[in-house]
Amino acid sequence: MTGEGGAGGEDERPAAAFGYTVQSCSPTAVPYILGRGYGDPSTGRMVASGTNGAVISCTVAPLDGGDFQMHGVFTQLDVGNGSYSFSFSSVASVSSSSSAMLSFDDGDIRMAAPDGSCSLGPPLRLAPGEILADIDCPVFVRVDSLSGIAGTSGAGQLCHVSGRLAFEHCDSSE
Repeated sequence: MTGEGGAGGEDERPAAAFGYTVQSCSPTAVPYILGRGYGDPSTGRMVASGTNGAVISCTVAPLDGGDFQMHGVFTQLDVGNGSYSFSFSSVASVSSSSSAMLSFDDGDIRMAAPDGSCSLGPPLRLAPGEILADIDCPVFVRVDSLSGIAGTSGAGQLCHVSGRLAFEHCDSSE
């Protein structure tokens, strides 16, 4: 994976990329699909901390027994497009799916998953300091009160969110 915004050589700043789709929200009668993201986790195009106002902090640290403790936070203030934040945490295995907590706020909608309601992986790549994995959250709760997105009514909606996340150059100590 490669970070954007470095000055020559290998950029060692924490970096992240993620893309997701919000779909199948209820109690709205009109389902909608909203795709968002930063960078491109499928191609490895990463956004490095400090690039265009991005602030990224993350840990992907090995635990005894082969699992990894991980969490990541991405925030960005984009003058042209408002602010954005995304966070996740999980204890993951190299070879199987695990539960995860996720939340995001993209300026239009703010959502959070109840503890353990999201699935992360199995990881496409998991090593000290880096993670690349698919995410699936069948129960993601809108916590904003905005309306007007394809018939949505705002807070309290239950949505299905899926996508992919990548973090690299993370702290690898427990």
